[in-house]
Amino acid sequence: MKPLPLIALIAAAAPLFLAGCDQKKPAPAAKPAAPKTEPAAKPDAGKPSANALKSANALKDAPDAPKAKSDAPKADAPKADVAPVAPVKPEGAPAAAPAAAPQDNGPKVALGTLLVTPKVDLVGTPKKPVLPNLEPRPLTLERAEAQKALLIPAGCKNLAKNKPVTSSDPEPIVGELTLITDGDKDAAEGYEVELAAGKQWVQIDLEKSANIYAIALWHFHRQERAYKSVAIQISDDPKFGKDTSTTVFNNDIANDLGLGAGADKTYTELNVGRIIPVEGIKGRYVRLWSNGNTSNSGNHYIEVEVFGK
Repeated sequence: MKPLPLIALIAAAAPLFLAGCDQKKPAPAAKPAAPKTEPAAKPDAGKPSANALKSANALKDAPDAPKAKSDAPKADAPKADVAPVAPVKPEGAPAAAPAAAPQDNGPKVALGTLLVTPKVDLVGTPKKPVLPNLEPRPLTLERAEAQKALLIPAGCKNLAKNKPVTSSDPEPIVGELTLITDGDKDAAEGYEVELAAGKQWVQIDLEKSANIYAIALWHFHRQERAYKSVAIQISDDPKFGKDTSTTVFNNDIANDLGLGAGADKTYTELNVGRIIPVEGIKGRYVRLWSNGNTSNSGNHYIEVEVFGK
């Protein structure tokens, strides 16, 4: 009777055991379902794998792509190089601005109101100058009258009056260098300064830098003649270096002075002198050159006036 219960228990447990096995079987059924999805993904992956092979081959050519990319940054680099150049141009523009003096916008006065023209004092028989670039005498007179109407900023004055003068010929043949800025423009004997023959200059120290708007020059005008290689320069440098000076007049067509061939006309020396308009160029020193004249080899000065402020 004892074995029966055990058998009965086993018999009773058997269905439960089989049911448990049945429950474990569906679980593996779920596992194949997962692999079914995996193979489904694999075939999809298999299709691109052919393309992957192609792309793998394409990767061999891929170095060209990086080169193109590396070229792209190089192309950007030049753009970056061009960008800095742009700001440089604006810096150049303001540099030209000082040429137009800021005072130009203010009130103006006619230069003629500040000029005193000396009387005509010709002696001897007039001798017509002969030079290749000589301005006709009537035009010289017309120009002088026209330039008296030149408008310059109000407040300008003759900055050269009684200012110190130096020269390439420190010991003139006739007269003293102080005569050049004493304010007297008469052509009578004793009013002029005569420098040695050849290329010579006189230099006026305004004693401080100023904006210059006009320069008036009188060589010896008691006899009609023309002075050769006349040039006028302005600078803040007393040595007048090539990079530190500005030439505002030059009729030295043969470049005898070494300042460059000039384009201005040679003119007959008359009592009206020569007025050179200057566009507000800033400087402390004014240097005037000459190289003899049509009557002799001398270099003569009676007066120089520098109008500015």
